[in-house]
Amino acid sequence: MVLIKNAWFVAAACVLLAGCEQTTTVSGTATYNGTPIESGAIMFSPVDDTGRNFGARIKDGSFAIEEASPGTVKVIVTGQRKIDFLGTSSADAYAKGGKKQSTVRPGEDADYIPLDAEGNGQEVEIKPGDQTLEFAIKGPPA
Repeated sequence: MVLIKNAWFVAAACVLLAGCEQTTTVSGTATYNGTPIESGAIMFSPVDDTGRNFGARIKDGSFAIEEASPGTVKVIVTGQRKIDFLGTSSADAYAKGGKKQSTVRPGEDADYIPLDAEGNGQEVEIKPGDQTLEFAIKGPPA
């Protein structure tokens, strides 16, 4: 009788686990024009709109995601850095009627990797099990 109860427990556990989403670990590196991205983010979005989005911070060119969902995903890489100057000179701003070209102020973080940069927005296959990926994004000088 105890054996039958244990069998039911094992069967129920198998059914419950089969319905759980499978996850995997993804880590790797991200560069922009050959230089490690010091600070940024990497986002993965399923191309077929099933599953969930996942992502991580990029620090010194590296990222790690503990719970990624297997499948085909679109990858977007961003990079932020502090700026020490405005996008236009005072003379340029005055000549244009006092309108600023940029809404970013000195000392704030600014995105410097274009969404349409070469290698950004690519599709990759996330497979079950640990996976290491490298993203080498190329674009205009930052």
